[in-house]
Amino acid sequence: MTKPIAVIGSGPAGAVAAHVLIQKGIPVVLLESGTHLPSGFLLRANGRTLLRKRPTLNPREAKLAAGRNPETEWWVHLEPGGLSNQWTGAVPRFSVQDFTEGEQLDPRYVWPLTYAELEPFYKKTEALLAISGGEEDVPTAPRGDYRYTYTLPKGWSGVARAARNQGHSLLPVPIANGAPFQLARRGTAFNSFTCLVAPLLRSVHFQLRRGAHVLRIELDSTQTRVAAVLYHDRNTGTEHRLDVGGVVLACGPLHSTKLLFDSACPAFPEGLGNTEGVLGRYLHDHPHEWFALELSKPLPRLANSAYLTRRPFGSPPLIATGVTLGAASRTDRLLSYTPLPSTTLGVQTMASMIPTEDNHALPDPEQKDAFGTPRLKISIDFDKDVHANLSHSRKRVGEILREAGYESRCLHEPNTLRPGSSVHYAGTVRMHASRQFGVLDGFNRVHDLPNLLVTDGSCFTTCPEKKPTLTIMALSWRAAERLAEDLKRG
Repeated sequence: MTKPIAVIGSGPAGAVAAHVLIQKGIPVVLLESGTHLPSGFLLRANGRTLLRKRPTLNPREAKLAAGRNPETEWWVHLEPGGLSNQWTGAVPRFSVQDFTEGEQLDPRYVWPLTYAELEPFYKKTEALLAISGGEEDVPTAPRGDYRYTYTLPKGWSGVARAARNQGHSLLPVPIANGAPFQLARRGTAFNSFTCLVAPLLRSVHFQLRRGAHVLRIELDSTQTRVAAVLYHDRNTGTEHRLDVGGVVLACGPLHSTKLLFDSACPAFPEGLGNTEGVLGRYLHDHPHEWFALELSKPLPRLANSAYLTRRPFGSPPLIATGVTLGAASRTDRLLSYTPLPSTTLGVQTMASMIPTEDNHALPDPEQKDAFGTPRLKISIDFDKDVHANLSHSRKRVGEILREAGYESRCLHEPNTLRPGSSVHYAGTVRMHASRQFGVLDGFNRVHDLPNLLVTDGSCFTTCPEKKPTLTIMALSWRAAERLAEDLKRG
């Protein structure tokens, strides 16, 4: 019998990989550390979310070992579907230049694939997500294949015009809100477990093992291929060994990194694939701010948020912000179902940062976890360029509103910048054409272990200002298709 592929993690990356491999006739065992099925509640009517109840994050899993910044956070959701149980659903594509812009700084910041190579997999992924978005296609925010379209209220046309005058675009946020009418026992419109994994349970080639906390990945006698996975069964307290034909590692940017460190062996004494000391390095995040503005006169309330795109390419590379404009409070969200305008506006800014080696997640030499392996020590902070970038973005929003005829003032200070608070860590098992700068090749395969793939956000070479989930899923789809082809060719 053909050995199965072990997919580790049932979040968006792992769920897509399992979905594709089963489509290609490859047997899959999905190992998920969480035990309880996803919870929550969602009610949508006429294209609007009327009621949403997300499950709470487990506080025991929330904050782990920190390095330079004592307020560093590491949020996880130990439940099938992972953080898609908490996902807002925003799904912008990365742009053509997002994959190449870093070359202006250093070759280490160039992705080993292009937008054109990923674009077919964006389309395939978007077909799963039932996305609502706008019609406009701009260089900094390419239009995807949307099932539903919507527009911003006419009263926002002046703001959109002012944004264009200053080199930006104002677009509807592309969002995976699903069908206009929904009643679902989950907290998000798209949940990777309920939407992708649960249907696979009907396949004879698919197994789901809940409560399977993977401890290490083992190689064969040649030390050139993955041969087995060892995991702890949380339900019984016992350990098991699963012989595999390959592994897709997709349990989150830091958990995947930790597992590669924990799987050190004679061929890779510093962690699987860590031949050049890159594993755990180049950790990056999305610094983000949220604040509310009071306007001098009212604007129509936004039932679905607006997206103010980054400055045009040509500005300092890898330094950009994307701004989401929407409700400033729960009351504003409820009143968006009425024609009443509002003089308050919520502003969320998502910024990029340049990945550097000194921002990292490495084994802690002193602290151990419950299984006796080193905890990760997260060492990351935001430099002066990040703070200046966010400050500039705040001013730019005010300038655009002023040009459109709306004076504004902040109702409060923006939130304190905390690494990890955006839940968008990335980069610690990065892709790169050169082993010197990356653990993975252009198909997410560990350079020296072709049947070991890493497809979650840890694979990112750089991270633009855009939310990452769609790109993670598209990369995972592409990698899984290539793995299936490799397996069939032997």
